[in-house]
Amino acid sequence: MSDPSSPDRAVRVPTDLDPTLPEVAVDLRDNAPLIAAGGGLLLFISLFLNWLGADGIASLSAWEFFDLVDIVLALIALIVIAIGVMLFTGNAANLPASPGTIVRTASIVALAIIAAFVLDPIDFSGEGVDIEFGAWLGLIASIVMLVGGMQLRDAPAAPRTRVQEPPPPPPPPPANPAV
Repeated sequence: MSDPSSPDRAVRVPTDLDPTLPEVAVDLRDNAPLIAAGGGLLLFISLFLNWLGADGIASLSAWEFFDLVDIVLALIALIVIAIGVMLFTGNAANLPASPGTIVRTASIVALAIIAAFVLDPIDFSGEGVDIEFGAWLGLIASIVMLVGGMQLRDAPAAPRTRVQEPPPPPPPPPANPAV
C-alpha cells in the first residue's frame, strides 16, 4: 500500500489557468442575418404591445385585436428569426428557395399587412382611433426585416453536400486448407 503523504498521491494544480475555449467561426462583416433576425424579434415583441386605442375603449394588442393576422405575423417573425439564426451560425438547411428570397417575401407580406393597418385603421368606435406604439414598432420591424432580406440577396447559397456511400466491406479471409 502506498503512503498517503507521498508526492505521487498529491493533488496537482494546473499551472495554465487560461482555459482554451473552442473557436467559433463567426463572420461579423456579414450582418444581414442578424439584421433580419433582429427585425423578426422586434415584430414578435410588438405583437404583445398596444396597437390600437380609442376614446373610451381600452388599448388592444395585436393578439387581442386580430383574429388571424396576429398568427400570420407571428409565423413570419419566427420564420425570419430561424433563417437569420441558421445563416449566422453557418448551418445549412434544405429550403425550397434561397434564404434571402424567403426573408424578402415574408418581410413584404408583413410590411403590407402592417402598413395597411397603420394607414387605414378600423374605426369601430365612431370617434376615431389612435395607432399606438406596438403598431409603429411592428412597421419599423418589418422594414428592418426587409433591409436584412435585401442584404441577404447577394449571399451565396448554402453548399449542397452529398452523403457518401460507405466503403465496401473487406473481402473475407482466405480459407485455410491446413485445418
